Amino acid sequence: MQLADIIPQYRIAASLILRHLQNDTLQWIRLADPEAGRVDDLQIGSQARVDAFQVKWHMYGGNFRFSDLMVPSDGNPSLISQLADGWQRLRAKYPGQRVVVHLVTNANPSTADAKGIPVGTVPPSPQHFAAFIAQAWEPAKNTFQASAANIPGEWHNAWESLKRSHRNALRNRC
Repeated sequence: MQLADIIPQYRIAASLILRHLQNDTLQWIRLADPEAGRVDDLQIGSQARVDAFQVKWHMYGGNFRFSDLMVPSDGNPSLISQLADGWQRLRAKYPGQRVVVHLVTNANPSTADAKGIPVGTVPPSPQHFAAFIAQAWEPAKNTFQASAANIPGEWHNAWESLKRSHRNALRNRC
């Protein structure tokens, strides 16, 4: 890995750490923590919460597709599996705290990946990853318990696909 590849990662880390310092919530940080699995780029601990970050940065940004979360790549488990594994490891390490795993990327959610997204008999409109993020992921993220009841029906199959992949990762550990 070259220095140019990690500069964005450290800028993001500095920004997040500074925000916690300004809010007076920072208790500790960890960088490149091998015990965190693939969410090892940065961890920020506060009184009742651990935030773990995986940074995926590309020189030219590009597009991020639903399949980028779901499909293994370069001999590695799927990204959602890696994030789930890191969450599980940190939950075991910090049992009394809420653990939140974040994926940070400069890639834009794709608007051209309809074929890779599982849908039911009534497809969502529009049918692409950017719409999934806006219509399903963001609303679910803003609820404490993201349940199927909070997911619009047309996105239910895609949501369940992510959940199955997440559960398989937790069972199989990356």
